[in-house]
Amino acid sequence: MEHYPDSMMEDIWDRRKEGQRWTNISAFYSQHEEKLRSAFRRWKIRTKKGMWNGIIQPDVAPYILNHPLPEVKVDHEPWKGKKIFTQLIFADVHAPYQCDRSIAIMLEILHDSQPDSVINLGDMVDCYTLSDFLRDPNRKESLQDEIDIARGINLMVRQAAPNAVIDQFEGNHEERLRRALWRAEKAQAVLFALTNMKREATWPMLLDLEGLGINWHPTGTIKEIAPNFYAHHGDVKGDPFAKFQVNGISGHIHKFLMRTSRTVKEQVEWFTCPTLGSLNPEYDCHPQWQNGFWFLTHDLEAGTRYAEPIRIQDGSALFKGRRYTA
Repeated sequence: MEHYPDSMMEDIWDRRKEGQRWTNISAFYSQHEEKLRSAFRRWKIRTKKGMWNGIIQPDVAPYILNHPLPEVKVDHEPWKGKKIFTQLIFADVHAPYQCDRSIAIMLEILHDSQPDSVINLGDMVDCYTLSDFLRDPNRKESLQDEIDIARGINLMVRQAAPNAVIDQFEGNHEERLRRALWRAEKAQAVLFALTNMKREATWPMLLDLEGLGINWHPTGTIKEIAPNFYAHHGDVKGDPFAKFQVNGISGHIHKFLMRTSRTVKEQVEWFTCPTLGSLNPEYDCHPQWQNGFWFLTHDLEAGTRYAEPIRIQDGSALFKGRRYTA
């Protein structure tokens, strides 16, 4: 594993904020791009760069947000009474592996577009410390750090779209918490069996979703998020399009895809959502993933929809004729 001085990482931080590409930065330092990016990500986590300091109050009891929350109305069918219904849909943040620039762009577009609905398809938290896979012993962040980052992002989503109905799905990474609790033995198993413990050690409580007015949908949920349009996190094994055979969207695979099938009655469409997480995780070398999200406009009178992929590349995206950069 490569190690670089903090002064070099600070310089790269400034260069990235100026919009310099990784190709140019790695050439300037005569370093391998992937190794340099990986080292930079670890440095950001260690120094807590880009973790929105000030949103989460330090040194207080867990699960307390140091920010006034807007009053929200949770509506389970927010499209009722509307002719046009809009949705911003994102997935797979994987905190603390989040891509800060992609999230910044998503939040700015969210603020400008003010959709009726925001859908988070899951894997908001990576749950790295609960993983069954081989883990880097040099990683210092805790599960609480991951939760704080996710809570901070959720808070900014709510602030950017105070009137939107927000739904969050449980992904396979969040499910690691349940599996860890079920594997507990002896004294720990006795404690986790307590009613109050089972209530508190859940994602809605840990992420303060009720306080933010966010609807929670546990593992395996397929929910109608617009008329004749469904959402699902995505299967570890299997194809949601083939399984459900309805119009809808899922995450999990970290890339834009669209599947269609024409029946006697209608054309069925299924979309997959890319990631707002890092494209260079330590556990995979150059995966075929994409940064971005979807913006959907449903014409409820005509029964049609327009799905617009918002592609993010090197901290830049186009939406409604405007360039967004971070």
